[in-house]
Amino acid sequence: MPRSLAWRWLRGVLTLFAASFLLALVIWFAITDSENEFVEQPFGFSLAVEAINVPSDLLASSRIPPVAITIAGREDDLQQVSVDDFVAHVDLAGFDVGSREVPIVVRSLNGDISVRAVAPSTVEVVLEPVVQRALPITVVIADSEPIGFARGEPVLSPETVTISGTANLIDLVDRVVAPVDLSGTTVDVDLPVTLQVRTNTGAAISNIRIEPPTVNVLIPIKQELFRRAVAIAPQLADFPAAGFRVAAITVVPLNVIVVGTLQGLERVGPAVTVPISLDGRDDDIVVTTPVIAPEGLTLEAETSVTITITIEPVRAQASFEVPLVVDGLAQELLANAESVVVQVVVQGPAPTLAELTSEDIRATIDAIGLATGVHRLTVQVGFIGGTEVVTVDPETVLVTLTEAPPPEESAEADSAADQGADETES
Repeated sequence: MPRSLAWRWLRGVLTLFAASFLLALVIWFAITDSENEFVEQPFGFSLAVEAINVPSDLLASSRIPPVAITIAGREDDLQQVSVDDFVAHVDLAGFDVGSREVPIVVRSLNGDISVRAVAPSTVEVVLEPVVQRALPITVVIADSEPIGFARGEPVLSPETVTISGTANLIDLVDRVVAPVDLSGTTVDVDLPVTLQVRTNTGAAISNIRIEPPTVNVLIPIKQELFRRAVAIAPQLADFPAAGFRVAAITVVPLNVIVVGTLQGLERVGPAVTVPISLDGRDDDIVVTTPVIAPEGLTLEAETSVTITITIEPVRAQASFEVPLVVDGLAQELLANAESVVVQVVVQGPAPTLAELTSEDIRATIDAIGLATGVHRLTVQVGFIGGTEVVTVDPETVLVTLTEAPPPEESAEADSAADQGADETES
């Protein structure tokens, strides 16, 4: 097929296809349009009516009720309609003081929807002269700031406003308020606030114009400072000499006044001193030193404290075996004790006990005035100053007192004993 014929054939096919598509589209629109009927129905919401072109020196004192309307359009369009598609108003241009019946006009903003009926179609409007009054603004705190914070005096800009309305409403006004909520606020408040007019009972009044309608409110918020007495705790450094300890610490005065926020005082500890060295000390210390406030707080006034530290030897115990000595025994008597040593436990300063030996302790029983026989005598112990006896074991000793032999008998007995010993050796 020549190229020109092929081109004509292709062009004819494309033309036929385009015509068929357009015809199908027209038929589809016709069918759809026949199914989407044009209907008339009540609108499901009431419309607020606005008074327009009100003379500047007059106000409508009567309430204009909302209206109901009947609308018309295709079903699909009616399903998507809303109150924003309509405006309702009464035109008060050129009217004077008094009462008159005024038609209510409702206009559709949607070109596919029309308004067929308005109910009511008219409303009685009463116009009254405008009354103006200047009033100061009162800040009303809706909720207080957190505990531990304090608010300063509010600063308003402007401080007064002008209210406008009918005489009967203006007479009800007691004050103009700027409500501010300070709940949880810990920083300065600086914001515009919408004003309200209220009666002397606190009820809000509507239909009164406030000029300007908002005010800028600045309320300073700062943390409060509180006072509290806290104990003074001396800081000690190093240790006393070996065998000595800190027995007591006296602080004068006992407390100091600190200043800070509520949060800081809730977790406050004691005030402290600069470190006081005990290195190698074996005697009392008296020192006057400055007081350091707890972290995050300050002292109400610079304060010094006098610290007295009492240092005493550490008390310990020691046990000794001490020979038992019989005191006051008559020359003609001999003593035979069931125990020749006693166990003595003493206590006292550790340095003293460290130098103490059994030779420094004397354990005795008193035989003064006793005759021969068996006697149970109490052991008496003498001790070094600064120490004390804890226990003596045994506390009593059984002692047998016998007559001593005459001196000559004693010599003969000694000679016989020596002779017997020589014979035994030979």
